[in-house]
Amino acid sequence: MRTFFYATVGALAISIAIGWWGARLVMQRWEAQQRAILAQAAVQALLAASPAGDEGVAPTVYRDRIADAVLAYGVVADFPDARPATAGDEIQTEPAASGSRLFRLTLPLSAPIGTSLRLTRRASPWEDLLSWWLTWAWLNAIAGLTIALTAWRLRRRRWARAGALQQWVDQLNALSADAPPAGSTLPPEILFTTDPQLGELRDVLEHVSELLTRHLSALLLERSRSRLVLGNLHEGVLAIDGGENILLANESAARLLDQSVQQLESKPLVQAIRIPYLVSQIQQVLSDQQPIQAEFQHGTPSRKLQVSIHPLPLSGDRPGALVSMRDVSRIRHLEHVRRDFIANASHELKTPIAAIRAYAETLHMGAVEDKEATEQFLAHIIGQADRLNALVQGMLQLARAESGRSMSFQSIDVSKTLAACATAARALCESKGVAWQDNLAELQIQCVSAPEALQTIVNNLLSNAVRYTSAGGCVRLQVGTENGELHIVVADTGQGIPAEEIDRIFERFYRAARDRAENPSGTGLGLAIVKHLTQELGGRILATSRVGHGSSFTVVLPLAPVPSTELA
Repeated sequence: MRTFFYATVGALAISIAIGWWGARLVMQRWEAQQRAILAQAAVQALLAASPAGDEGVAPTVYRDRIADAVLAYGVVADFPDARPATAGDEIQTEPAASGSRLFRLTLPLSAPIGTSLRLTRRASPWEDLLSWWLTWAWLNAIAGLTIALTAWRLRRRRWARAGALQQWVDQLNALSADAPPAGSTLPPEILFTTDPQLGELRDVLEHVSELLTRHLSALLLERSRSRLVLGNLHEGVLAIDGGENILLANESAARLLDQSVQQLESKPLVQAIRIPYLVSQIQQVLSDQQPIQAEFQHGTPSRKLQVSIHPLPLSGDRPGALVSMRDVSRIRHLEHVRRDFIANASHELKTPIAAIRAYAETLHMGAVEDKEATEQFLAHIIGQADRLNALVQGMLQLARAESGRSMSFQSIDVSKTLAACATAARALCESKGVAWQDNLAELQIQCVSAPEALQTIVNNLLSNAVRYTSAGGCVRLQVGTENGELHIVVADTGQGIPAEEIDRIFERFYRAARDRAENPSGTGLGLAIVKHLTQELGGRILATSRVGHGSSFTVVLPLAPVPSTELA
């Protein structure tokens, strides 16, 4: 339709232009011919008016001669009294009373003929027809231009309406996105300002647009709320349709699956999730429509994920599935630690309690009469009670270390703080025949730390070093700074720790079989206390060892830490 319209208007304009141009050329040529004829008649009239050899002839005779001379050219001669303004006036074209065109030439004359000669030639009927054609061409040109202009204006108005409608459609499409465009007015007023008859349609559209805007705003608000809630859940959530495509995924689900939300949403299940076990469980729920709960390992480092999958009713014949996931690695670790703690604490408490009961029953059965046996049994009972007391004190100290509530950070002199620890360890080494080395005398180091916690760390490490070092060995305490950190090294030349047990020596109640046999009085809590206190001070502990060559423990602490809990 648009092409036909353009073709029609173009053809009309071209035809009018060609017709007008052709008629104009013909008219110009015809006027030139008329002027030529009139000029020839003027020449003949002047020749006939020559008075040479005709002296004494009356003026009327000359006038008749001139009239006869120009008659052959279809020209009429008359002799007005007024002289022309200038000699040889230009040939003039003017309309006659009858509607025909007149071509007129006025020339001055000399006496005795008259004052001036006026030659007039009337156009023939076909010449009038040509003039009419030229006028018609002009009118057609004006009409064609008017039609083209009107069509252009109508078309422009139509384009404006089409553009306004397209704008309206774009705004409606935008309303289905995340947020409606700012400042949008539906429908555009340009659609109806020039057509009052569309007022009813305008009212209907305004009402519909108001309803759409209100409902879409409510939907967008609900969608924003849902995304806000899902985005802040610690549990991962996946919504899957019956065609095994992921409809929705929150940030927690993407994090647990080591993906991004964009990599999960609107993707096929088997393409987005590369965990065969999880995919198989989801497919089973989609098939059986029965909920499933399971746990599996995933990620590096490995995490234990707990997943709950339930059927999800959706529109259509095929229901989907709703998957919720959470990381239970810490919970499972704490459960494992709790079980180990109960088992180890029960084991550690059972031995001294059983020994105390056995010695007490022996005394009760009559051994109290034997003074030597009584003193021996009472010494064993006191030793086991001391072991119980050490175990309880160690558990309380570990609890305080894990909570960090008993720490008070302050600026300390490291050499003075560790001097008491070194003095006690030196005395133990001398009693056991073990050499002692330290560099505290030449030390000038200031740091911000908790002095009691720091002394507990060093005392436990030195106690272990002396306990597991035989006579003739050496225990060394070396303190220094490196890279803005405080380094405390406790090394010995004792029995050493097997490589496979290095990673477990900081667990509570963990003791190697050889240690249990050689040091039954130990509690297995010393290194656990050291580890937790070091972490509370913002540091870390490193251990290296070789069986038969000794062990080395390095405590690395910041010189000015920012404690997580600071209580005076």
